[in-house]
Amino acid sequence: MQLAGETGCVRGTGQLALATGANAYAFEFISPIYPATLGASVQGVYSVRQMALVSGNGQVYMGSRPYPWAWLYWLNNASPVLGTPNEWSQFGIGQEGSLFVNPAPSGNFVVMCDATWVPIELGSDTDPEAIPYAYTDAVPYMAAYYAFMSAQRQSDADKMYSRFLEFKARAQKIAVPNVLMGQYDQMQAPPVGPQGGG
Repeated sequence: MQLAGETGCVRGTGQLALATGANAYAFEFISPIYPATLGASVQGVYSVRQMALVSGNGQVYMGSRPYPWAWLYWLNNASPVLGTPNEWSQFGIGQEGSLFVNPAPSGNFVVMCDATWVPIELGSDTDPEAIPYAYTDAVPYMAAYYAFMSAQRQSDADKMYSRFLEFKARAQKIAVPNVLMGQYDQMQAPPVGPQGGG
C-alpha cells in the first residue's frame, strides 16, 4: 500500500453516480470499472486526478478547483442553483476523501473518475495483485525495512529502505513513457543541462 500511495501506480477509471441536488460524495461511492480486473484487486481510492461527465456516448471534461476555492465560491451560498456539473474539487486525503461537484446536479448524472487506487491486502497466492510489474520488485525491500525496524536494527533497515527507493525509481523509469511523462505523478524530472548563451 505504501508503494501504491507514493507512486500512484495503481491507476484506473471509476464511475460515480450523482444524485439530484447532492454536491458531496465520499470516495467509497466510486466504483472501479477499468481495467476490468481492478475491482477485485482494490479496496478504495487514494485520490482523483480528473473527472468527466458522461454525455451520450462520450464524456465532457470537468474542470477542477482547490477545495478552499470551492468552499468560498460554491458552498458559501444560501440558495444554490442546480444545473449540469462542470467543475469538481477534492476534500480530504486518502481513502477518507470526498468530492464536491458544482453546480449541484439538476438530475441524475454519471461521472467518470481517473483515480489512483488502494490495493487490497494480499492474504493468499490467489488474491489478485493490483500493483503492476516493475513496481512489485520494490515490495520485498519495504517489507524487509519494516522487519528490521521492528527488530531495532536501524542500519539494516536503512539499507533496505535505500534499496526500496532504488527499485521504486527503476519501476518509474520502466513504466512511464518518454512521451508526455509529465502526466504521471511522482515521475522524476529528467536532468536539465546548464542554461546558457553565447
